[in-house]
Amino acid sequence: MSEVLIREFESDLDRIQSLLDFIDQVKVFMSVQLNTETDAFASATLDSDYGDFFSSAVDTHRRATDSRLNLAILPGTLLLYLSGRFEDYVKSSFEELAEEVATNYGGWDVLPRDMKDSLVKYTAEVIANPRKYGHAENGVVSFVTVLHANLNNDLSRINTQCLSVTHENMRSDILKELFERIGAKSIWDKIGEKMSIKNFFETHENARATSQSKKLLNEIMDTRNRIAHPSANIDWPALNKIREYTGFLKALGAALNDCVQEYSYQLRPTQSTTAISTSS
Repeated sequence: MSEVLIREFESDLDRIQSLLDFIDQVKVFMSVQLNTETDAFASATLDSDYGDFFSSAVDTHRRATDSRLNLAILPGTLLLYLSGRFEDYVKSSFEELAEEVATNYGGWDVLPRDMKDSLVKYTAEVIANPRKYGHAENGVVSFVTVLHANLNNDLSRINTQCLSVTHENMRSDILKELFERIGAKSIWDKIGEKMSIKNFFETHENARATSQSKKLLNEIMDTRNRIAHPSANIDWPALNKIREYTGFLKALGAALNDCVQEYSYQLRPTQSTTAISTSS
């Protein structure tokens, strides 16, 4: 399933990259000098085979030139989608891992302490403020029912939607805290070991890759927040900066996918834990 998540995430980032290429092409198109007073222009406009296309191209050129300043907004708005898509990918990967851990343990009594505490804490948080997290009363009933079953050693379902709630954007410290809820420790150390991240930052040093990853992710979220809550003097990010962000989040997504695969083995119950679960 995680392979599906990473493929869909990377496909969406490729789509963003294509849109950035299109914006670049529009800029090139706008830079073309068009003299509408020449005979060649009049002849092309009247051409029976390409007249409609030529007229449409001229109109598009005029509109693009008139909105030259507004074009700077487009890459920034794409960043809102980019950062939101990354957050959704992180939460989906986390929820999938949490379900797998619960299934492997099979019983509440033997579930890691971090995960038990988090399931109770965040289910209570959502139940107390359902509309804040986009849930109706039926959702509350379902969350209570599932948690009640969990406490009675039935882990066929867990409240992953509650377990993954966050109060801030997916900054580096929020990502770390999210995975720690199920006992997945030191995720940034693991990320710094991955080749996708080392290649992006062109370094062989794990510590440097980790430090630069955290710094750039925080920069993305800060920029995202300035766009989401703009002031009159907002400084829109350049198109190449959004390209850099897109490339980094693609590398970070691949690294996270590798980390989730590692945690899926590391967080499996030991033989003694399995024995306790079977006997209880």
